[in-house]
Amino acid sequence: KESLAGRIKNVRLRTLTEGEILGKQPDFLDNLFNKKFPLQVTGSTKTDVLKIAFRGGYPEVVNFSENDRTDWHKEYVDTLLTRDLRDIANVKKIDYLQKMVFALSAWSSKFINLDSICSGLEISKQTIISYMNHLENLYLFDRLPSWTNTDYDRIVKKEKWFISDTGLMASILNWNIDEVILDPDKSGKIVETLVFNELSSIVGLDNRYKMYHYRDREQREIDFIVEKDKNVLLLLEVKSGSNISGQDFKHIEWFRNNLAKNKKCIGVILYSGNDTLYFKKDLAALPIGTLWQ
Repeated sequence: KESLAGRIKNVRLRTLTEGEILGKQPDFLDNLFNKKFPLQVTGSTKTDVLKIAFRGGYPEVVNFSENDRTDWHKEYVDTLLTRDLRDIANVKKIDYLQKMVFALSAWSSKFINLDSICSGLEISKQTIISYMNHLENLYLFDRLPSWTNTDYDRIVKKEKWFISDTGLMASILNWNIDEVILDPDKSGKIVETLVFNELSSIVGLDNRYKMYHYRDREQREIDFIVEKDKNVLLLLEVKSGSNISGQDFKHIEWFRNNLAKNKKCIGVILYSGNDTLYFKKDLAALPIGTLWQ
């Protein structure tokens, strides 16, 4: 009955990061803002990263076999929807919610097309928005707001949605790692979702950091913008592949030259490889494994 005001702190309990599983400190953002880039990171190939993504971070399944892990993930979602959901909403059509979980998982890291989901499920947009809120309240999905700290009027202000665990994502969508590694769209979505979950855990522990995404009507896009103390920006893009060129920084450079104004900017591409690659000033491509190593 007590509110415990002033005596407790609320912390979002997320699934384990890869750094936690390996016993590493969450130094990724501090290192990048201080320009402490590793020369090399082992175990960061596309196959390595996808194996981590497919396993996910729920503590119960870290050491499970692939089949047992998939069964656990699906049972977990079913239990949330059939039991825990009753505590926050009166939803009778659970089968529609199950279809929503599948649809939103497939859209993870992308801008959700509500019209497409409406036509596929044959339910109203208002109902879908209500269901999305319920699934967010169950901590199955997260929203990432758009960076709008500018008077540039071409910005797209839509939020991006991410599923809260990549292992859950792979199980819900019945993905096979051997197929995903050859599919740029699927591998791109699950790897970007993995990076989102890793970053969210770090950002959530330190109130100096705020995280956003950027996109405008000219199709310029930056996957993640991490703002530190409102005066330094980390512009971060994710590539599931291993081939990086200077052209891959074009959106980061445009943002830095046109929108950053007096803010200090560091541009980073996380990619599937083992070596740190330097380009222009404050622009570097780092192995995705830098997140946890």
